[in-house]
Amino acid sequence: MKRYLVVTIDTEVDSPKWKPKHPLSLNNIKAIPRLQGLFKKYNIKATYLLSYPVATNKESIDILGEFLERKEIEIGAHLHPWTTPPFSSSKERFQLSYPHRSKLEFEKLLNLTKAIKESFKIQPVSYRAGRYGFDKETLEHLERLGYLVDCSITPTINWSFDGGPNFGDFLQTQPYFLNKEDLKNPGKSNILEVPVSIVINKQLPKFLGKLYRYSPLEIKYIFRKIKLVKTIWLRPSISSFEELRFLCDLLINKGNNVFNMMFHSNELVPGNSPYIKTETQVEIFFSRLEKILDYLISKKEAESKTLSELRNIYRL
Repeated sequence: MKRYLVVTIDTEVDSPKWKPKHPLSLNNIKAIPRLQGLFKKYNIKATYLLSYPVATNKESIDILGEFLERKEIEIGAHLHPWTTPPFSSSKERFQLSYPHRSKLEFEKLLNLTKAIKESFKIQPVSYRAGRYGFDKETLEHLERLGYLVDCSITPTINWSFDGGPNFGDFLQTQPYFLNKEDLKNPGKSNILEVPVSIVINKQLPKFLGKLYRYSPLEIKYIFRKIKLVKTIWLRPSISSFEELRFLCDLLINKGNNVFNMMFHSNELVPGNSPYIKTETQVEIFFSRLEKILDYLISKKEAESKTLSELRNIYRL
Protein backbone atom coordinates (compact mmCIF):
# COMPACT_ATOMS: atom_id res chain seq x y z
CA MET A 1 0.00 0.00 0.00
CA LYS A 2 1.38 3.38 -1.02
CA ARG A 3 1.97 5.96 1.69
CA TYR A 4 1.32 9.67 1.28
CA LEU A 5 2.54 12.76 3.15
CA VAL A 6 0.69 16.05 2.96
CA VAL A 7 2.34 19.13 4.45
CA THR A 8 -0.24 21.79 5.34
CA ILE A 9 0.94 25.23 6.43
CA ASP A 10 -1.30 27.87 8.00
CA THR A 11 0.14 30.93 6.29
CA GLU A 12 -0.71 33.99 8.31
CA VAL A 13 0.39 37.17 10.07
CA ASP A 14 3.08 37.41 12.74
CA SER A 15 1.41 36.43 16.04
CA PRO A 16 3.45 36.53 19.24
CA LYS A 17 1.35 34.81 21.93
CA TRP A 18 -1.06 33.90 19.07
CA LYS A 19 -2.34 37.47 18.99
CA PRO A 20 -1.53 39.41 15.82
CA LYS A 21 0.51 42.57 16.02
CA HIS A 22 -1.24 45.82 15.16
CA PRO A 23 -0.55 47.08 12.63
CA LEU A 24 -0.42 43.64 11.07
CA SER A 25 2.98 42.38 9.93
CA LEU A 26 4.05 39.53 7.66
CA ASN A 27 7.78 39.24 8.28
CA ASN A 28 7.51 35.45 8.51
CA ILE A 29 6.65 35.14 4.80
CA LYS A 30 10.26 36.05 3.97
CA ALA A 31 11.34 32.71 5.50
CA ILE A 32 9.31 30.66 3.00
CA PRO A 33 12.10 30.50 0.38
CA ARG A 34 14.34 28.80 2.96
CA LEU A 35 11.56 26.34 3.74
CA GLN A 36 11.02 25.66 0.05
CA GLY A 37 14.72 24.95 -0.32
CA LEU A 38 14.42 22.14 2.19
CA PHE A 39 11.21 20.87 0.59
CA LYS A 40 12.90 20.74 -2.83
CA LYS A 41 15.57 18.41 -1.40
CA TYR A 42 12.85 15.85 -0.56
CA ASN A 43 10.47 16.63 -3.45
CA ILE A 44 7.82 17.98 -1.08
CA LYS A 45 4.84 19.83 -2.56
CA ALA A 46 3.33 21.69 0.36
CA THR A 47 -0.15 23.18 0.63
CA TYR A 48 -0.03 26.77 1.89
CA LEU A 49 -3.37 27.77 3.43
CA LEU A 50 -3.57 31.56 3.23
CA SER A 51 -5.24 34.02 5.55
CA TYR A 52 -6.68 37.23 4.10
CA PRO A 53 -3.71 39.55 4.88
CA VAL A 54 -1.32 37.15 3.13
CA ALA A 55 -3.61 36.81 0.11
CA THR A 56 -3.77 40.60 -0.32
CA ASN A 57 -0.15 41.55 0.42
CA LYS A 58 2.00 42.25 -2.65
CA GLU A 59 5.28 40.90 -1.24
CA SER A 60 3.57 37.73 -0.04
CA ILE A 61 1.85 37.29 -3.40
CA ASP A 62 5.19 37.69 -5.18
CA ILE A 63 6.98 35.16 -2.96
CA LEU A 64 4.27 32.51 -3.03
CA GLY A 65 3.31 33.22 -6.63
CA GLU A 66 6.78 32.31 -7.86
CA PHE A 67 6.57 28.84 -6.30
CA LEU A 68 2.98 28.42 -7.50
CA GLU A 69 3.99 29.31 -11.05
CA ARG A 70 6.65 26.59 -10.94
CA LYS A 71 3.97 24.17 -9.69
CA GLU A 72 5.97 23.47 -6.54
CA ILE A 73 3.14 24.31 -4.12
CA GLU A 74 -0.62 24.44 -3.77
CA ILE A 75 -2.48 27.44 -2.36
CA GLY A 76 -5.65 27.09 -0.32
CA ALA A 77 -7.60 29.14 2.23
CA HIS A 78 -7.32 29.64 5.99
CA LEU A 79 -10.07 31.80 7.52
CA HIS A 80 -9.23 34.09 10.42
CA PRO A 81 -12.41 36.07 11.18
CA TRP A 82 -10.44 38.76 13.02
CA THR A 83 -8.43 39.71 9.92
CA THR A 84 -11.00 39.04 7.19
CA PRO A 85 -13.70 41.56 6.14
CA PRO A 86 -16.51 42.27 6.59
CA PHE A 87 -16.26 43.12 10.30
CA SER A 88 -19.29 43.26 12.55
CA SER A 89 -17.57 45.78 14.84
CA SER A 90 -14.22 47.44 15.42
CA LYS A 91 -13.60 45.05 18.33
CA GLU A 92 -13.67 42.06 15.99
CA ARG A 93 -10.33 43.13 14.54
CA PHE A 94 -8.69 42.51 17.92
CA GLN A 95 -10.52 39.44 19.23
CA LEU A 96 -9.60 35.89 18.29
CA SER A 97 -12.68 33.86 17.50
CA TYR A 98 -13.68 30.63 15.82
CA PRO A 99 -15.08 31.08 12.29
CA HIS A 100 -18.33 29.30 13.13
CA ARG A 101 -19.08 31.83 15.90
CA SER A 102 -19.55 34.57 13.32
CA LYS A 103 -22.80 35.22 11.49
CA LEU A 104 -20.56 36.60 8.78
CA GLU A 105 -18.63 33.35 8.29
CA PHE A 106 -19.86 32.81 4.74
CA GLU A 107 -19.23 36.42 3.69
CA LYS A 108 -15.74 36.30 5.16
CA LEU A 109 -14.96 33.02 3.45
CA LEU A 110 -16.34 34.42 0.20
CA ASN A 111 -14.06 37.47 0.47
CA LEU A 112 -11.04 35.30 1.27
CA THR A 113 -11.80 33.05 -1.70
CA LYS A 114 -12.16 36.06 -4.01
CA ALA A 115 -8.89 37.53 -2.74
CA ILE A 116 -6.99 34.31 -3.52
CA LYS A 117 -8.60 34.12 -6.96
CA GLU A 118 -7.66 37.71 -7.78
CA SER A 119 -4.11 37.49 -6.44
CA PHE A 120 -3.10 34.08 -7.79
CA LYS A 121 -5.55 33.50 -10.69
CA ILE A 122 -6.67 30.16 -9.23
CA GLN A 123 -9.77 28.64 -7.66
CA PRO A 124 -8.74 27.51 -4.16
CA VAL A 125 -10.13 24.06 -3.30
CA SER A 126 -8.33 23.29 -0.02
CA TYR A 127 -9.22 24.72 3.38
CA ARG A 128 -8.43 24.77 7.07
CA ALA A 129 -10.45 26.82 9.53
CA GLY A 130 -8.69 29.25 11.81
CA ARG A 131 -8.32 27.72 15.27
CA TYR A 132 -9.74 24.50 13.76
CA GLY A 133 -13.24 26.02 13.99
CA PHE A 134 -15.08 23.65 11.68
CA ASP A 135 -18.72 22.54 11.90
CA LYS A 136 -21.67 21.53 9.69
CA GLU A 137 -22.34 25.11 8.61
CA THR A 138 -18.72 25.52 7.56
CA LEU A 139 -19.07 22.39 5.47
CA GLU A 140 -22.11 23.89 3.74
CA HIS A 141 -20.16 27.10 3.02
CA LEU A 142 -17.24 25.16 1.56
CA GLU A 143 -19.51 23.12 -0.71
CA ARG A 144 -21.26 26.28 -1.88
CA LEU A 145 -17.94 27.93 -2.78
CA GLY A 146 -16.49 24.96 -4.66
CA TYR A 147 -13.98 23.62 -2.15
CA LEU A 148 -13.07 19.95 -2.38
CA VAL A 149 -10.92 19.15 0.65
CA ASP A 150 -10.73 20.23 4.28
CA CYS A 151 -8.09 19.59 6.95
CA SER A 152 -9.60 21.34 9.99
CA ILE A 153 -10.39 18.31 12.14
CA THR A 154 -7.96 17.57 14.98
CA PRO A 155 -8.78 14.05 16.25
CA THR A 156 -9.13 13.64 20.06
CA ILE A 157 -8.86 17.41 20.72
CA ASN A 158 -11.62 19.26 22.55
CA TRP A 159 -11.69 22.99 21.83
CA SER A 160 -15.13 23.61 23.40
CA PHE A 161 -13.62 25.01 26.61
CA ASP A 162 -12.60 27.98 24.47
CA GLY A 163 -15.80 28.14 22.46
CA GLY A 164 -14.64 25.90 19.63
CA PRO A 165 -15.68 22.44 18.39
CA ASN A 166 -15.29 19.24 20.37
CA PHE A 167 -13.33 16.64 18.41
CA GLY A 168 -12.87 14.42 21.48
CA ASP A 169 -14.75 11.53 19.86
CA PHE A 170 -13.22 12.05 16.42
CA LEU A 171 -10.87 9.07 16.23
CA GLN A 172 -10.60 8.75 12.43
CA THR A 173 -7.01 9.46 11.37
CA GLN A 174 -7.39 8.49 7.70
CA PRO A 175 -9.00 10.71 5.05
CA TYR A 176 -12.74 10.26 4.48
CA PHE A 177 -15.56 12.00 2.65
CA LEU A 178 -17.58 13.97 5.17
CA ASN A 179 -21.05 13.18 6.42
CA LYS A 180 -23.24 16.29 6.50
CA GLU A 181 -25.19 14.97 9.50
CA ASP A 182 -22.30 13.49 11.50
CA LEU A 183 -18.88 14.94 10.78
CA LYS A 184 -16.95 12.21 12.57
CA ASN A 185 -18.20 9.45 10.27
CA PRO A 186 -17.86 8.96 6.49
CA GLY A 187 -20.67 10.20 4.27
CA LYS A 188 -21.53 11.44 0.81
CA SER A 189 -20.27 15.00 0.87
CA ASN A 190 -18.08 16.00 -2.06
CA ILE A 191 -15.49 17.27 0.41
CA LEU A 192 -12.69 15.01 1.56
CA GLU A 193 -11.58 15.44 5.16
CA VAL A 194 -7.85 14.95 5.79
CA PRO A 195 -7.50 15.06 9.59
CA VAL A 196 -4.36 16.46 11.15
CA SER A 197 -2.20 13.51 12.22
CA ILE A 198 -2.58 13.33 16.01
CA VAL A 199 -2.23 10.36 18.37
CA ILE A 200 -2.28 9.65 22.09
CA ASN A 201 0.94 7.94 23.09
CA LYS A 202 -0.63 5.36 25.42
CA GLN A 203 -3.62 3.06 25.21
CA LEU A 204 -5.93 4.07 28.06
CA PRO A 205 -8.93 2.20 29.45
CA LYS A 206 -12.09 3.29 27.62
CA PHE A 207 -13.43 5.52 30.40
CA LEU A 208 -10.07 7.19 31.12
CA GLY A 209 -9.42 7.60 27.40
CA LYS A 210 -12.66 9.51 26.90
CA LEU A 211 -12.05 11.58 30.03
CA TYR A 212 -8.60 12.52 28.76
CA ARG A 213 -9.79 13.37 25.25
CA TYR A 214 -12.57 15.58 26.60
CA SER A 215 -10.26 17.45 29.00
CA PRO A 216 -9.20 21.03 28.25
CA LEU A 217 -5.66 21.56 27.05
CA GLU A 218 -4.56 22.85 30.47
CA ILE A 219 -5.46 19.51 32.09
CA LYS A 220 -3.74 17.58 29.30
CA TYR A 221 -0.65 19.65 29.96
CA ILE A 222 -0.62 18.39 33.56
CA PHE A 223 -0.90 14.78 32.33
CA ARG A 224 2.04 15.44 30.05
CA LYS A 225 4.18 17.04 32.77
CA ILE A 226 3.79 14.02 35.06
CA LYS A 227 4.49 11.74 32.08
CA LEU A 228 1.24 9.83 32.44
CA VAL A 229 0.00 10.33 28.89
CA LYS A 230 0.58 12.77 26.05
CA THR A 231 -1.07 13.91 22.84
CA ILE A 232 1.39 14.00 19.93
CA TRP A 233 0.89 16.05 16.77
CA LEU A 234 2.75 15.62 13.48
CA ARG A 235 4.00 19.13 14.02
CA PRO A 236 7.76 19.75 14.27
CA SER A 237 7.32 23.05 16.12
CA ILE A 238 5.93 21.31 19.22
CA SER A 239 6.91 17.62 18.91
CA SER A 240 10.43 16.18 19.17
CA PHE A 241 11.80 14.03 16.38
CA GLU A 242 11.40 10.95 18.60
CA GLU A 243 7.73 11.83 19.10
CA LEU A 244 7.20 12.51 15.40
CA ARG A 245 8.73 9.15 14.51
CA PHE A 246 6.67 7.40 17.20
CA LEU A 247 3.49 8.93 15.76
CA CYS A 248 4.32 7.81 12.24
CA ASP A 249 5.19 4.28 13.33
CA LEU A 250 2.02 4.01 15.39
CA LEU A 251 -0.15 5.09 12.47
CA ILE A 252 1.63 2.69 10.12
CA ASN A 253 1.09 -0.17 12.59
CA LYS A 254 -2.61 0.71 12.63
CA GLY A 255 -2.74 0.45 8.84
CA ASN A 256 -2.77 4.18 8.07
CA ASN A 257 -1.10 5.31 4.88
CA VAL A 258 -1.74 9.09 4.96
CA PHE A 259 0.15 11.55 7.17
CA ASN A 260 -0.97 15.17 7.55
CA MET A 261 1.82 17.34 8.94
CA MET A 262 0.90 20.87 9.93
CA PHE A 263 2.57 24.01 11.25
CA HIS A 264 2.29 27.79 10.91
CA SER A 265 4.33 30.08 8.70
CA ASN A 266 4.99 32.35 11.68
CA GLU A 267 6.81 29.47 13.37
CA LEU A 268 9.59 29.80 10.79
CA VAL A 269 11.08 32.88 12.45
CA PRO A 270 11.86 33.77 16.07
CA GLY A 271 9.47 35.86 18.12
CA ASN A 272 6.41 35.62 15.88
CA SER A 273 4.73 32.65 17.57
CA PRO A 274 4.66 31.30 21.13
CA TYR A 275 6.71 28.20 20.28
CA ILE A 276 9.68 29.61 18.36
CA LYS A 277 11.24 32.47 20.29
CA THR A 278 14.96 32.32 19.41
CA GLU A 279 17.20 31.64 16.43
CA THR A 280 18.31 28.45 18.16
CA GLN A 281 14.71 27.23 18.26
CA VAL A 282 14.33 28.03 14.56
CA GLU A 283 17.30 25.79 13.81
CA ILE A 284 15.88 23.03 16.02
CA PHE A 285 12.61 23.29 14.10
CA PHE A 286 14.32 22.96 10.71
CA SER A 287 16.45 20.08 12.00
CA ARG A 288 13.36 18.19 13.26
CA LEU A 289 11.54 18.89 10.03
CA GLU A 290 14.37 17.55 7.89
CA LYS A 291 14.76 14.44 10.04
CA ILE A 292 11.08 13.51 9.87
CA LEU A 293 10.94 14.24 6.12
CA ASP A 294 13.93 11.98 5.60
CA TYR A 295 12.32 9.30 7.76
CA LEU A 296 8.99 9.34 5.91
CA ILE A 297 10.26 9.94 2.37
CA SER A 298 13.51 7.97 2.39
CA LYS A 299 12.86 5.19 4.89
CA LYS A 300 9.08 4.73 4.77
CA GLU A 301 8.82 5.58 1.05
CA ALA A 302 5.97 8.04 1.44
CA GLU A 303 5.06 10.20 -1.57
CA SER A 304 4.46 13.91 -1.13
CA LYS A 305 1.04 15.14 -2.26
CA THR A 306 -0.82 18.41 -2.00
CA LEU A 307 -4.30 18.30 -0.52
CA SER A 308 -5.99 18.49 -3.91
CA GLU A 309 -3.71 15.78 -5.32
CA LEU A 310 -4.69 13.51 -2.44
CA ARG A 311 -8.34 14.33 -3.10
CA ASN A 312 -7.87 13.17 -6.71
CA ILE A 313 -6.43 9.86 -5.50
CA TYR A 314 -9.44 9.26 -3.28
CA ARG A 315 -11.83 10.17 -6.07
CA LEU A 316 -10.44 7.47 -8.38
